[in-house]
Amino acid sequence: MLEEALIKFSLAIEECHSSTTYAEDRALYAQDLVQVMGWIRSLRSGASNEQLIADISDSRTAKLFGDYWKKGEWADKELAALAELRSTIESSYTKLRMTPNWQTSRRQIPLDRPLVMGILNVTPDSFSDGGKYFSAEAALHRAEAMIEDGVDILDIGGESTRPGGTSVTVEEEISRTVPAIAVIAKRFDTPISIDTTKSMVVNAAIDAGAEIINDISGLRFDPDIAETAASSGSGLVLMHSRGEFASMHTQEPLDDIFADVKIGLRRALDIALSAGVQKDQIALDIGLGFGKTFEQNLALIAKLDKIIADFKDYPMLVGSSRKSFIGKLLDGAPTDTRLSGSLASAAIAVFNGASILRVHDVKETVDAIKVATAIRREKGL
Repeated sequence: MLEEALIKFSLAIEECHSSTTYAEDRALYAQDLVQVMGWIRSLRSGASNEQLIADISDSRTAKLFGDYWKKGEWADKELAALAELRSTIESSYTKLRMTPNWQTSRRQIPLDRPLVMGILNVTPDSFSDGGKYFSAEAALHRAEAMIEDGVDILDIGGESTRPGGTSVTVEEEISRTVPAIAVIAKRFDTPISIDTTKSMVVNAAIDAGAEIINDISGLRFDPDIAETAASSGSGLVLMHSRGEFASMHTQEPLDDIFADVKIGLRRALDIALSAGVQKDQIALDIGLGFGKTFEQNLALIAKLDKIIADFKDYPMLVGSSRKSFIGKLLDGAPTDTRLSGSLASAAIAVFNGASILRVHDVKETVDAIKVATAIRREKGL
């Protein structure tokens, strides 16, 4: 919309430039045209809409609208085109003010579209990609590939939480994650999340360049993480899970998983907010695959909008990628052949209101959610 208005404005300026006989006016039109074309190039190269709109509003070209053009001293075509551009800018400002952001220690991440969080496990035993990116160099190459594929956030973890996974010491987890975080943060500006349940690991990761904390225990294992999130201003993902580390995947089924998810998320929110974490730092995660039955995982995705309705102030993260319930639906497909099922669950989660998707397959998910988001918008959601 903004680009279209800018193009119309540039065409109007070109017409005025070619029709005037006054050298001074031609020079001004040429100057305006250079500026407008610069805005179009910036927009196409991915410049922030918010910054671009501010630059346009503060420009000499736009200010002249309030001076010469309102007095009718300039061409009607250019006046009409600028009026349309001005209307577009005002509309964009309103939209930007209404768009929520996820606050991290380093930036505000706009939530005007679903975000893709890429999984980067620097572990020898993760359920899907264990051992592939165990060195900092391998992790860097993987991060680069995901960034090229369109990832929004890199989620780095050094302890496998798969069924049957073994807890590691703080020292071991730090030795796995911090070198990878440091080398990636030095090379790229993509937000980095640390996937951990230990506050000491969080502190080391933040010092190395992480700006988001992803706690699968929802502050149950180490409530001190909330204090670190508050003091550092980091983003904080609070996930619903049940049981201790070794028993998270062997919990007895609950009759009402929706009630338990809501209770667990509210408890985690109470701890975080009481510690001083701000609302706009927090995202929530329903915790697919953690203490849920096959049917409950499906139901949580199918009725995700009902949970989101109870937590309207917080973006909802969904992590269904390659999980066992997808493998079961696909006749026992191995983890590395669950792409189609993962994409289907991601698209439905987005359609039902998910704001963040945690995934292994970045490019495919980026493409899938573009379609899901477009259809959701046509439905008026």
